[in-house]
Amino acid sequence: MLTMRYAVCLIFALAGATGRADDAPNFSRDVRPILADKCYHCHGPDEKHRKGDLRLDTAAGAAAVLRGAKPGESELVRRITSTEAGVQMPPRKSNFTKNLTAKEIATLKAWIADGGKYTNHWAFDPPKRVDAPATKHPTRNDIDKFVFSRLEKEKLTPSLEADKATLLRRVTLDLTGVPPTLKELDDFLADKSPTAYEAVVDRLLKSRRYGERMAVAWLDLARYGDSSVYHADGPRDMWAWRDWVIRAFEENKRFDQFTIEQIAGDLLPNATREQKVASGFNRNHATTDEGGVIPEEFRVDYVVDRVKTVSSTWLALSVECAQCHDHKYDPISQREYYQFYAYFNNTRDPGMQTRNGNQAPTVDVFDPELESRREAAKVARTAAEKELAELRGKAVAGKPFTEWLAKQKPPAGGTAPSAELALFFPFDETDRATAFDYLGGTAVPSGTLPTSTTGDPCRHPLNLTSDQLATLDRDEPIPVASFVLSNYTARLYDPVTFDPLELIERQETAGVDVRNQWSRRDRLHDP
Repeated sequence: MLTMRYAVCLIFALAGATGRADDAPNFSRDVRPILADKCYHCHGPDEKHRKGDLRLDTAAGAAAVLRGAKPGESELVRRITSTEAGVQMPPRKSNFTKNLTAKEIATLKAWIADGGKYTNHWAFDPPKRVDAPATKHPTRNDIDKFVFSRLEKEKLTPSLEADKATLLRRVTLDLTGVPPTLKELDDFLADKSPTAYEAVVDRLLKSRRYGERMAVAWLDLARYGDSSVYHADGPRDMWAWRDWVIRAFEENKRFDQFTIEQIAGDLLPNATREQKVASGFNRNHATTDEGGVIPEEFRVDYVVDRVKTVSSTWLALSVECAQCHDHKYDPISQREYYQFYAYFNNTRDPGMQTRNGNQAPTVDVFDPELESRREAAKVARTAAEKELAELRGKAVAGKPFTEWLAKQKPPAGGTAPSAELALFFPFDETDRATAFDYLGGTAVPSGTLPTSTTGDPCRHPLNLTSDQLATLDRDEPIPVASFVLSNYTARLYDPVTFDPLELIERQETAGVDVRNQWSRRDRLHDP
């Protein structure tokens, strides 16, 4: 299982295992760089610049000039060692930087003498376990064997082992980016056990600073930033993706999952919020909302940016070179470039974006510090809803509406109230001291009632109390309707005014004023 920590170690191990035990030139390390620098311009993968119908970047293409009765008789050796005009390669008229040095000629001759074998760049081959070489020095692990073996080959003497204080400083800086504290130093010096160093490493790997330290390089690869870059360079919140990367290193996430979730986390079946956040890797690119831009031009530019970023991050290749032509040096065709491009050409973000925060599509993410408070609020709300349900049950059980309704008579000239009403005020009282709720509640007027020029009341403000209100949920709207007859043609006062309610719709006629009012859920029953 390849994890984040093991992947880093593997890179260094492979880098140290590319050499061979003998002195024969290594094609990838010694020969290919010479051919790429001095020969590929005219004899490489670019058909338009290729001369002599000769390719030196492939074994099949170079076979004709590598053959000979003897290594020294091959056409390639004859050309690179000749001083005759028209025969010498690279030609005399070439830029002086293309001239082969004596050491480079010797390397090519030794390579041909060894069989002239081509190999892929090590990055294109699957990793293979290499046996650790023998060494005369005492070692603790296989990495030491590779290091000491190379030192012996170069006739170098190993340095003495560093003291404990230096070791602690090195490993702490390397894994966390900050030096150790005095207490950490004292604890390490006092630990005389043979596994003291391993214990320090384990402690550092569990530190949040380790995740932050390792994430720095990854954020650079992803062109991380909290602004839109172009034009007004407006704010953009990407901290949730940054924190996801830090946690991935802290948790030692499998590298395959680390890759999949960042490239296509939002496309996974039943993707979690964390997996959607991970795909924010591809939302770090520069965006614009400048009024003069052509949206489609910049949408395409965003796709090109993603192709470049993903390929350079995961493949370590300059794939963007194949946008206009087949790659000059790497095995990437222009057709393959646009196959890769097509994958990102299905995204939904537009070319014209915004400088005011994040452009849709987005994922709602709560501030980590408020997430726990949010969960606590959910628990409190559940408890309150349970309590409300109990109160509702008591209210209904104490005064069954159906029993009351059977005993009531409609007011004179009126009709029986609907069974769905919670309060019913006919406003037939003459003393204007108390308004009676026919459904069992009471309402007491507040303040002095205004009167018209004829002495009739124009407004009846009320403070309502009723057990029926206990049956309402906090997010349940309350319809309130009034029907008032008046001889006035002027605009009437609101016949019913409830402080928790907000007027959102009204209908009026010459002699009738009917107003529908609905509760605001964020105010009603709000603790």
